[in-house]
Amino acid sequence: MRSSSALFLAFVLLAVFLAALPFAESSGRHHHHHHSHLHGRGEGERGGGEARSLAAKGAAAAWPCCDNCGGCTKSIPPQCQCMDARPAGCHPACKSCVKSSLSVSPPVYQCMDRIPNLCQRRCTAAAR
Repeated sequence: MRSSSALFLAFVLLAVFLAALPFAESSGRHHHHHHSHLHGRGEGERGGGEARSLAAKGAAAAWPCCDNCGGCTKSIPPQCQCMDARPAGCHPACKSCVKSSLSVSPPVYQCMDRIPNLCQRRCTAAAR
């Protein structure tokens, strides 16, 4: 039963990532025009302290870290994107925080930044 729950969670996270990907690509081409799916949960946000304080607690405080690496460039150092999605919002240092269009309640957010060597450090302990 435990493995089927983990498989289902992995599938949901993959679906959230794939749904958010087109929004992230379009935001790079069109600067701030009608992007209701983009939320200022990054470094410039004022207010929303609850989400920011939740993100700053625990493993997220050691950001940048990633449990589910999305992909990295072949550059040195590699620029990586993380597939982790969190209901509490993105880390305050994230510059491009995207709310998934698939999530309703609670909303799920994903940092779309590409960060050098991001996938070298996990946010949570590896499952045994």
